[in-house]
Amino acid sequence: MQIALPQCRMGAFMEGIVVKNLTRDFAYYEKEAGMKSSVKNLFHRTKQVRHAVKNISFEIQKGEMVGFLGPKGA
Repeated sequence: MQIALPQCRMGAFMEGIVVKNLTRDFAYYEKEAGMKSSVKNLFHRTKQVRHAVKNISFEIQKGEMVGFLGPKGA
C-alpha cells in the first residue's frame, strides 16, 4: 500500500490523499459444527483467505467528501 501527498511546484505538500494499488486480504480458518469437529480442528485446520479490496487506486483532494460502500452496504 502506498499513501503519498502530491507535491506543488514549490516543493511544499498539498493537503490530500493518494492511494495506489491498495489490496487487503483477511485469513481465517474454516470451522465445522460439533464437539468432534472442534477437537479435530485443534490439529488440522483449513485456512481460507477472503479478498476485501483488490488493487484500488484513488485520490482525495482537500475539501472532498467520499465514502466507500461494499456489495452489502458496509
